[in-house]
Amino acid sequence: PNRRKDLNNILHLLQQTKRLVTKEYTPIAEDIKKPCTYCGQGVYELKANEEPDSVRAFGFSPTRESKWLIYVCNKCGHVQSFRLDYLWQSAY
Repeated sequence: PNRRKDLNNILHLLQQTKRLVTKEYTPIAEDIKKPCTYCGQGVYELKANEEPDSVRAFGFSPTRESKWLIYVCNKCGHVQSFRLDYLWQSAY
């Protein structure tokens, strides 16, 4: 009983999960394929990581502090870029 979650916490987590699933948000786990949000047919593949040279290949001029991940759809070429140094650190 001491390790049980509070009912309000469970309800909050349930609502959050329902919203993520019904709106089809993309999970951020590395081992899950990410469907393209533009064409819906391809999946995003990592094309540039935190290495400055790989990021420069996309036309970015990374600063010393910036850390990027760049994904490209393997079907239509849609690009998504993420700044890792701006990540919000979850308390979970």
